[in-house]
Amino acid sequence: MMGKRIWLGIFLLTALCACNGKSAAEQAKKMAGAYDETTSKYNRLNDRLNSKFKNTVSNRLPDKFVNEYNRIMSEKRQELEVLLKKNENNTASDDLDLLRSKIMIEIGRFDDAEKIIDRLSGGKTYLAAEAKLQKVILNLIRRRHTQAVALFRELEPGIKKDMQFYNICLALAFSNPEAAVREEYSLKLIQTPELPAEIKHMTARIYANLAMLAKEKRQAENAKNYLQKALAFENEADMKLNWQNELSQLSLLEKPPPPLTAETWLHSKPLTLSELKGKVVVIDFWAPWCNPCRQVLPSLLEQYEKNKDKGLLIIGYTRLYGRYSDDLEKKDKVSASEELTLIKKYLARNKISYPVAVSGEGSGFDTYGVTAIPTMVFIDRQGNVAFIKTGSGSIKQIQDMIASLLAVK
Repeated sequence: MMGKRIWLGIFLLTALCACNGKSAAEQAKKMAGAYDETTSKYNRLNDRLNSKFKNTVSNRLPDKFVNEYNRIMSEKRQELEVLLKKNENNTASDDLDLLRSKIMIEIGRFDDAEKIIDRLSGGKTYLAAEAKLQKVILNLIRRRHTQAVALFRELEPGIKKDMQFYNICLALAFSNPEAAVREEYSLKLIQTPELPAEIKHMTARIYANLAMLAKEKRQAENAKNYLQKALAFENEADMKLNWQNELSQLSLLEKPPPPLTAETWLHSKPLTLSELKGKVVVIDFWAPWCNPCRQVLPSLLEQYEKNKDKGLLIIGYTRLYGRYSDDLEKKDKVSASEELTLIKKYLARNKISYPVAVSGEGSGFDTYGVTAIPTMVFIDRQGNVAFIKTGSGSIKQIQDMIASLLAVK
């Protein structure tokens, strides 16, 4: 009797284990199927929309590109939301959860994605490294730059050098606030023997990025060398023209600036740069219609008011366009006198008190090789061009450059 009971117990235990094993196997199969199906749909969606994006880049005029790009991204977001919703009730495997977190990042559900990523990255499975890589991406999106760089450096030696890896390198090369990090990852990309084609077409831009960084460090020769390499790799005519203009601007560095001529001077008598030795001078090439120009004006005004007694002089330089617009007004066609009146009105409304030169033909733009605004030319106390900055970029960079030039007596 006891033997039968033992045998029955063993049988029941074996049967239960078999049933549990069958259930676990079925569950695993179901989870794997859900993951494979979702991955397939996700990849097909990306391939289809990436193809649309490439066609947009190839065929659309520049003025239509942004609208078309936004339309494609909106379509992608909607389809990803549908895909995510379809899988909400699926039994989740870690693989599927990681894929869900990627989709959540793409549609802006960062908090939800981070919960999944933190759980997976804390484990000891093969997915931990991939989850940490998603954490790097999330840190970049949320501008947690220090954490992103530290974690990526930790992962670099052991992760696959695929498109995701190189896209992170690109983000660090172009978007990190630290110049040293931008330089480090720009050089890593340039020094990689066989870049993927999708990254290799960025070679000219990476060299141009290195040129800008060298220019910021006042290494004119290095900047010239990098720009010449950018020109060698660039295929687009407009960009070639940009790099050529940058090269011509570099020829101005460490020399006295060319004369600055204008028909009208506001808030000042006509100024001659050669007579301003002993002062730190910033020439700001701008226009009222230029939004980035308008964004930088308050900081320039603040610097002027704060440091004018220490030897800082800011000169705004703009030209007449025969049309006018700013943050409040827009007129498609104006006379020279009307445009000048509107410029004065704009300056008064924004309390701009430093000298502003207004040229009818914009000759100063040509003399200084300015093809994009705002462009700021920094002149040291010795009367030499110290630095040329294009774009509003980092306000702190402008402040730091002014401070460093003022510190030299």
